[in-house]
Amino acid sequence: MSHYNVSFKYGIFLVVFLLLSGCAAMGLVKFDKAANTHIKKIALLRVDEPKIIIRGVTKWHSLITTGGTVWGIPTTPYLERTAKDWNCELLGTTMARALRQELTKIGYDFIYLEYQSIMKSGVRDIQTDADAILFVHLCAGYACQSKKKGFKPSVFAAVRLYDSRSKKVIYSRNIDVGEGSRASRPNVTFIPPDEKYTYNSFDAVKKNFDEAVQGITDCQNKIAARIAEHLK
Repeated sequence: MSHYNVSFKYGIFLVVFLLLSGCAAMGLVKFDKAANTHIKKIALLRVDEPKIIIRGVTKWHSLITTGGTVWGIPTTPYLERTAKDWNCELLGTTMARALRQELTKIGYDFIYLEYQSIMKSGVRDIQTDADAILFVHLCAGYACQSKKKGFKPSVFAAVRLYDSRSKKVIYSRNIDVGEGSRASRPNVTFIPPDEKYTYNSFDAVKKNFDEAVQGITDCQNKIAARIAEHLK
C-alpha cells in the first residue's frame, strides 16, 4: 500500500462518528405505505463517495481550561482516504448494489441515476420517470471509543425518499451501523456492527485494510436491508 498520511488532531472524544466527516442528520419521517400506493419504481440518486476515515484514541493528556478544570484530551490518530486511494471498490457502488438487491426483493422497480445528484441543484432538477427519488448520504470508516473495545466499522447514512411529482419528503431516516454516542443522537436508528471486523489497533486496521473494507460493506448491507424493511 501507498504511504499513509497520518495527521494528529486534538479534541474531546465525545461523539466519535459525527466527527468523522461532518454528516448532517436529517429529521425522521415514517413511510406511509397506504398513502403511497402509487410508488412502484424508485430511482436512487448518485451515492457520493465518502472518505474512509479511521479515528481512535491512543494517549491521554491533561489540558487546563479557562475555568481551571482539568480535562482528558485524546491524541487521536486520524487517517482519511477514498476507496479509490485504497484501490478497492467504490462505496457508492456497493451501496447502490445493496439497495437494488433489497428493494427489488420487496417488489419495487429500481434504477440508479449515477450521473444525477441533488447536492448542488436540488431535487426539483432531477430527471426521471420513477415514482420516487431516493437520496443517500454516507459517512464511513473505523472508530475506536476505547482501547478495550477496539476499532470497529461505522457507517452513518442520512436517507430521504421524495415523491417525484410533489417533491415532498415521504420517508426520512438516519441509520447508524456502529457504536456512536446514542445519548446525543436523536432520531437515529442504531444497528450494531459485526464483531468479526474488530481490530485491536490503528495499525491493524491499516494492515488488514482489504478485509476491513468488507466490514464497511457489511454495514452498508445492513443499512440497505433496514431501508427496505421501512419501505415495505
